[in-house]
Amino acid sequence: MAIGKIISEKKLNRRGVLNILRGLWSIEVVPLTREIDKNLYSFSFANEKVKEKAIEEAPWSINRTMYDN
Repeated sequence: MAIGKIISEKKLNRRGVLNILRGLWSIEVVPLTREIDKNLYSFSFANEKVKEKAIEEAPWSINRTMYDN
């Protein structure tokens, strides 16, 4: 599991964030994504190798907002 934080003063729309993340990682790669708190999400990756690759590629930008793990 990994946890990521959207770096933004305003709370982003949960459904919008999840849709963008689904575009990055298929349900086979990240079968479970959950909102933990305001702009804070947890990800369950299919395996450790995929998780490490995703972490190495961070930070990401979602709708011009930084997202870091």
